[in-house]
Amino acid sequence: MQSKTLFLIFLFLLGYGFFEIISSLVYYTESGVVFSWSDKFISRLPIYLTWILFIPFIYVFVIKHRIEKPNVLTKIILIGLPGILIAALHRTIAEIIIELLQGLFFGLPIDLKEILITKKYFLFAYMFDSYLMYWMIVAVIFTFDYYKKFNENRLIASQLQSKLSLAELNMLKMQIHPHFLFNTLNTISALVHKNPDDADKMISRLSDLLRTSLEYSGKHFVTLKEETDFLNLYLEIQKVRFKERLNVVFNLDPFSLDILVPAIILQPIVENSIKHVLEKTKDVCEIKISSSLNNNILTLEVIDNGPGILEANYMNKDGVGLSNVKSRLSQIYSNEQSLKIKNLENRGLLVSIEIPIQTNRNLE
Repeated sequence: MQSKTLFLIFLFLLGYGFFEIISSLVYYTESGVVFSWSDKFISRLPIYLTWILFIPFIYVFVIKHRIEKPNVLTKIILIGLPGILIAALHRTIAEIIIELLQGLFFGLPIDLKEILITKKYFLFAYMFDSYLMYWMIVAVIFTFDYYKKFNENRLIASQLQSKLSLAELNMLKMQIHPHFLFNTLNTISALVHKNPDDADKMISRLSDLLRTSLEYSGKHFVTLKEETDFLNLYLEIQKVRFKERLNVVFNLDPFSLDILVPAIILQPIVENSIKHVLEKTKDVCEIKISSSLNNNILTLEVIDNGPGILEANYMNKDGVGLSNVKSRLSQIYSNEQSLKIKNLENRGLLVSIEIPIQTNRNLE
């Protein structure tokens, strides 16, 4: 039995005893009868505090035979029958203690025979009070026990939900690697015969990128500095392919570089801009990547000069890229994040991410 539960039950009994003494004070005062604190303490408190002797047994017994389905009625009877014996023993022991205390403090004659034999009907009559208190104690034990089990089940449910979220997050993160690798290998394949030197450079850059990607495999968070370094490796590959048609500008708040962000969160957004500008038009693709801090919020923005978006369900049509970013942010930050996509007035698309500022976070 947990000591905390025993202590709480003790406080319940003590409080109940004081409540009855105060009730007697009110009754005596209204009736004009002289009230004696010492007499009430000696004659009433032992009745409640004596239960401490029985509570360990009661606790073990009722927890073993919890009143739960099936056979609820059978378990009520099973718990109720020992209560009759316990109530009788409790009342007898309590009256003996009261008799001894009255003899010790008030000098009254101690006659245990008077209590046990002559007043046997008195004990029998008051035993029902003890039996009622027995059920009250059982109710208190069940209350604490069910509250404890509720918290334990809630903790288990929370842990299971965390594991499920982490598994989903890992799945979303792993989608990025084959998607990105497939696109890069397609680019290399297109250059092998057309421009072997550029293909060779891309293979070299891809090697560096994959090495960094492997280092990220066990991480869900990296600093913004590490994230932009990884992004630069990706951009070097794209610049080999598109040369002067790709122009990327970073405008990062220096104080934001140590802030943690989800690993590989910017690359899908930048890749989306490249796909919608360079692969669908003959324009020069200009991408601006910026970061800012405001009121414990880190804002990341990616702006391109592409045609913008036309479809209302653009996020769903985009495939792995932006939909993956949206899902990962939702998994990690719940309602504390936002991902906004909007067309700019003078052509172009803005993708804005807002996440809580953090310098220490671990999901692994």
